[in-house]
Amino acid sequence: MMNGDDPHATSPSVRVVNEVAAAKGVDPVELDPLSEYLDLESVDALLENSSGGVRVECSIDELRVAVEVGSDGHVRVSPIPTE
Repeated sequence: MMNGDDPHATSPSVRVVNEVAAAKGVDPVELDPLSEYLDLESVDALLENSSGGVRVECSIDELRVAVEVGSDGHVRVSPIPTE
């Protein structure tokens, strides 16, 4: 998660986009739309309507990242190693 950000001030999907962009070293508007790889509305609905303890994980091979986002607001983006 970006330093100083309140994890509940923005939607999970916006946090995912921002963290993927940060991991790739680009501005969020420079990313290919993540909706091509992940149903961001479903991620928001699942996490915003949960009573806690929910985590969504996915790998976006085209961007070479793995994404984990939890109902606690935590977003983690990890690089997928090249083979």
